[in-house]
Amino acid sequence: MKMNSKVKLKSVHQKVIELKHLNFAERLLVVSVRLWVKAYKQNSCTISKIRYLYTAAGVSGVAITLDGLMQLLSRKATGNIEINCPNSSIITQDEERFLTVIAIWQFTHTKNKAESLTSNWLSSKDNINVQKFFAMLAYELKEAHFMIRPRNSHIIGLPEKADPLTNAHPSYYHH
Repeated sequence: MKMNSKVKLKSVHQKVIELKHLNFAERLLVVSVRLWVKAYKQNSCTISKIRYLYTAAGVSGVAITLDGLMQLLSRKATGNIEINCPNSSIITQDEERFLTVIAIWQFTHTKNKAESLTSNWLSSKDNINVQKFFAMLAYELKEAHFMIRPRNSHIIGLPEKADPLTNAHPSYYHH
């Protein structure tokens, strides 16, 4: 499979959000997306690395959904999606956007808000299809108690007084 030039590995980013400030579920998701993109660019098996990560975390089925989502994004992206290299200590705005879309599906299920966050990546038709994968991924993560914190309460639709960092459920590591 040839790498779509729309998905890029990038090692420099203007807005500094450090990976170490993410909870376990968020770090797992960001790192697995980065490893997927790296494998894809190297024409390697994309699911093998992420399957290992999610199996070690006790939620191996999530890898299949994430792989499907990333396959669809890599084929249908019409805009750039900036994904940092796996060893980067900061996250890009697009990686944060990815997390926010998952949080929307975990907390409010507001399809139009989720679609608006990915509208610059995809056509309207493809965005609808991609949201199905985002929703499935969010559900599978939530079922395993791997919660993605909603950082942008006003975008997600949580009350303005809600502190997104304290309202999120913790991540649990299952053996």
